[in-house]
Amino acid sequence: MEGPESIKDILMTQSVSEVLLSPTKTREEMVRICEHCGNIVEPFEGEIFGQKRFLPVACPCEIKRYEDAIREQEQRDKIRRIEKLFGQSQLGPKFKESTFKTWEQLPGTQAILKEAVEFVKEFRWKKGEGLLFYGNPGNGKSHLAATVVNAVIPMGVAAVFQIVPDLIAKINKAAQNFNSDDNRVIDLLCEADLVVLDDLGAERLNERNQETIYRIINSIYINKKSLIITTNSDVESELEDRIGSRIYDRVIEMCRIVKNKGFSYRRKIAVERMKVE
Repeated sequence: MEGPESIKDILMTQSVSEVLLSPTKTREEMVRICEHCGNIVEPFEGEIFGQKRFLPVACPCEIKRYEDAIREQEQRDKIRRIEKLFGQSQLGPKFKESTFKTWEQLPGTQAILKEAVEFVKEFRWKKGEGLLFYGNPGNGKSHLAATVVNAVIPMGVAAVFQIVPDLIAKINKAAQNFNSDDNRVIDLLCEADLVVLDDLGAERLNERNQETIYRIINSIYINKKSLIITTNSDVESELEDRIGSRIYDRVIEMCRIVKNKGFSYRRKIAVERMKVE
């Protein structure tokens, strides 16, 4: 039998003191059946203080359960840290209730809806991939990005939705207040599993703000996290000029680009109101 890979595997079922103080047992006495999977788990023959002992070994399934529990606890801790700073993903009252069921599919929105649904379905298997939604203002890009956030949060995903102009204002304000928790904005954004940057390109980024946004996007890229961007700027003719070449190059590498050809929901609602009046 091969030896365990680490002392953790040996002591998974007993503490160090229990091993040292327990009576010496034979191999036969130390053999056990895993209560989880039913496999026979044989002890490991080792030496403690010059004395040969048979040491208890964790079953592979127990090691996996232990490691899964650690990862789950780390994920819960990360979500709590992010929610403490950003709240419930920072969606705001308007988008907190956004779901695929409440999405009103209009002509021209088929492609963006399909990509959003597939993104959610494959989220756990396609780490590091992203989406860029672009098109005319008011045609549902932000709504659908928020829908994705609401769909993945119940899966235990740490997701953050940020309107880019507001995010930049928050970061710049935090830079002037060294005692504020907001100083951790960038670090926690980089820690999230999914970041939505809503309305990128709404303002032309100056050099300082370009560096800030690039740092966030590049960290998401390096750590194979997921990114969704929405913009009203045309990807081919406007966006690069408004956000800078470094950000633009990284974004088009990371994201599947999807044009939302739907017309404005806002105008649709306005027209309906006018008819009623």
